[in-house]
Amino acid sequence: MFDYDYPSDPDFPTPRISVCAAEKRITPDVSGSEILFDVRPGSREFITQAVVDGPSGFHYEFNLENDFSDLSTETRTNKVWYKSYASPLGFGNYTFQIAFADGYTETCSKTLSDVAVTPVIQPR
Repeated sequence: MFDYDYPSDPDFPTPRISVCAAEKRITPDVSGSEILFDVRPGSREFITQAVVDGPSGFHYEFNLENDFSDLSTETRTNKVWYKSYASPLGFGNYTFQIAFADGYTETCSKTLSDVAVTPVIQPR
């Protein structure tokens, strides 16, 4: 078969973080906030630490074993590290720092903005 060599460009490395989020949740039964992140599948087992810093001194270090959630189905992969809060998080910038076994640390920032959110209530 073919053997292709795809050299990585150190000036433009492929991101390992695939998603990070700080979100406000409102449902008919629950309101609060959540933070979550995921990395590319080949990098998951090499995470050594994951922390989030935010406004007003917010700091959370993910428990890499207990905060992992796998809600995948036969047709959709949904694997994330996830933490929910009953109370709303403060508005502002949240910076995720994910450290890997090879010494590389990648960051991702998300802003939680003060926007009007109206719950959608479905008939029961």
